[in-house]
Amino acid sequence: NSEVIAYDTVGRKFIQKEIEDIYDGEIILIRSDNSGDPYDEISGLLDPQFRQKKERSSIWKNMLKNYSLSNNLSIEDLTNKLQSFNVSRHPNTIKGWLEKANTIAPLNPQKTLTAILKLTKNSTPTVEQILSSRDDVIQVRRKAAGEIIRYLPKLRHDEILSKESIDIRFSKSLISMKIVHIETFVDELEVSPSKIWQMQNLDTV
Repeated sequence: NSEVIAYDTVGRKFIQKEIEDIYDGEIILIRSDNSGDPYDEISGLLDPQFRQKKERSSIWKNMLKNYSLSNNLSIEDLTNKLQSFNVSRHPNTIKGWLEKANTIAPLNPQKTLTAILKLTKNSTPTVEQILSSRDDVIQVRRKAAGEIIRYLPKLRHDEILSKESIDIRFSKSLISMKIVHIETFVDELEVSPSKIWQMQNLDTV
């Protein structure tokens, strides 16, 4: 089920509603932009151990990066090395592993992480421990997505109508939410699924 943030004119607050329950005249919020990673900031507030869990979940990337640097390997070299352990990926995918902060697990994680640990000659942490930390990170970030609504400002109906967007600011990040007033032909409103309010997708490539 997909939910969207809507304004409850009776309770005078923002609430989460199923998309199929949205009707003419309602006001909804659609995430239009991010600066930084607000999900990480909220996750850190929800779970004091979140930062350590995230570091453990992505330790495989540090292993791979350090191995590549210490052996002076190019991305193509690293691709070939992994191929020798039966892990086939495009060089751009491996480049993304090393450069994208929000990639916390590769596709086919059990097989791929086992190969990375063997290639880099690391025995700790184990694949199971890395995956356990990954699951913890996903769970906390999922909870953080649901908590965003608590950080929305308290606005009257007329104040909302006078705005085009609402910004939620954190110490190191920002979420910009576009205000959409659902008019008569609501069934013709086209919104990209990635823009409808929901948890930000985590890369698993």
